[in-house]
Amino acid sequence: MPILGGGASAGTSSLLDLGGPLVDIESARSRPYRVLLLGTSIQQPTTSLTKLIFGGLQKVWGYGGTRRTRLQAGSLGGTLDPPYQGWLKQPYSGVFYLRCKGVPASSPITFVGYGDEVVIEWSQESDTAPITVDIDGAPAGSIGASGAQTFGKQAIFTVPKGAHSVTLNPPASGAFYFEAIEIRDSARIGVEYIDGTLGGSALSRSWLVQSSNGAQAAPIQTAYGAGLKALFGRADVDLIIAGFTVNDAGSGQDGAGPLNSAHPYRDGIRFGLSVAESVGTPVVQIVEPAGHYSLVGSQNQPRYVNVKAHQLAAAAEFPTSVVIDQDTYTRDALGLSGQALADRWYQAQGGTPVVVTGSTFTGDFTHPPAVLASGLPNIHAYSLPEACRVLGLEPGALGDGTMDMLSLPASRYIDGVRCLRPLAAGAGGFPFEVSGWVRDHLMSPVSSMTSSIAGAGTSDANGKYFEPAVNQAYGLGATTGTIYQLVLRIGPKAGTGVWSINANANTVLYSPNGSAWPNPSGSATVSTAGLPDGAVHTVSLLVSQTVANQILVISGRIYEAALVSATATPVFPAQP
Repeated sequence: MPILGGGASAGTSSLLDLGGPLVDIESARSRPYRVLLLGTSIQQPTTSLTKLIFGGLQKVWGYGGTRRTRLQAGSLGGTLDPPYQGWLKQPYSGVFYLRCKGVPASSPITFVGYGDEVVIEWSQESDTAPITVDIDGAPAGSIGASGAQTFGKQAIFTVPKGAHSVTLNPPASGAFYFEAIEIRDSARIGVEYIDGTLGGSALSRSWLVQSSNGAQAAPIQTAYGAGLKALFGRADVDLIIAGFTVNDAGSGQDGAGPLNSAHPYRDGIRFGLSVAESVGTPVVQIVEPAGHYSLVGSQNQPRYVNVKAHQLAAAAEFPTSVVIDQDTYTRDALGLSGQALADRWYQAQGGTPVVVTGSTFTGDFTHPPAVLASGLPNIHAYSLPEACRVLGLEPGALGDGTMDMLSLPASRYIDGVRCLRPLAAGAGGFPFEVSGWVRDHLMSPVSSMTSSIAGAGTSDANGKYFEPAVNQAYGLGATTGTIYQLVLRIGPKAGTGVWSINANANTVLYSPNGSAWPNPSGSATVSTAGLPDGAVHTVSLLVSQTVANQILVISGRIYEAALVSATATPVFPAQP
């Protein structure tokens, strides 16, 4: 899958100059390409944008991890709280934000896996004591020593390739801080990940260790920069994808200042990106969807705005970082807010509905569901085209689930639209090909068109269609000023050679060059004539209303209808 190039940056970087954050991913054909995933409960599910990007990379560049077993110590026993065989779960500021503390009273713990390498990750603290390691029942050595706080230290044992059991014995005195274990085949290839996502996590936990819960061991204060170095300075990863927005805003970590200041999110993300840059690791930041933090008047709305601004600014400052602004792509660009936003992205199948009243709400207005009640892709799947753009990939490279988008050579298109024939001055017909757009079939007015197509029971060689007996009117809703890109697959009614789209005087249709369409006699019309039966055009039309609740009148066979909103009037290219 070709990489088209990285995004713009305020600085220079050999990484981005050579092809964007995925510059080294072709190496997955011959070695492990490791991706570190970081983020909140929004990023933790398999349907999150973080996980979908990783899954897409695997599909294109090869599945890794089939000859590797990895376990984060903080999840031993399948829980985050109770001890596991006497090893206490303990909050800390490294990867996964939870580790295990072994003490003399702990029991030996054993892991099994296949490979020729055993990697044990541990933390150095002032009271760290050594432990002995047995492999296949025989002593293999000891690891661990006291010293300055350092997370993510590694001990690697080489063994004959095959199945092995690895036992960690508790320390004779003091404590041993166990982070993770990998048993792996050094000859494996493909894209694999270290999953550091965790519900309730935040970037601020890299400098403000979370208090213990339940039976967890009390945490140790985090030394300056230790956590951020552990997250962003790993020498064994090729790419970092990090989604830390919502929880940092919710905890008030939205300020600007060094790590020893009160709320240092700005300098925290800059510190982390500087560490990544120093070791040559590209970072993909994700601006998480705002959810209820978008509600004007809510306490955390301005905090969210600040955190988002810090993420965007940091990406511009460090050329080895790019940012996927998922919030803007799925909210602002679609013109959604309040209840409309909740209805679009946060209504779970069979779940409790989100009800918005001013700046307050009920229901889960934070975590988008895995599948929308409509059956359409969720907010994360919808964001994959934007992820492709930021990563410098062809549209559709990461997969699109059930999304309707085409992957055509990018060099032939600008903003996904190419004019197929010249536009005569003042003419009303302009067929277009559309490439790389996500077609939203749910937004008004196209939802009713989509329902009509599904229920019509008529089809031809071009697929299912709806052909009203008379000109059909479609309401544009209450939103004014927003410019929508209406995408129609439309053909003439049988035997007429004509399809048409008409709007009234308070509706503005924009032409392909971005100028307002001529409105003779107080109306706007886009139409064709003399078409053979079976002809189909994909029409890209910009629509805006100056007065609410205006209508479009459409005549012809409608095969598909969708909308893409735009914050400004796009200027489309002339015919090549």
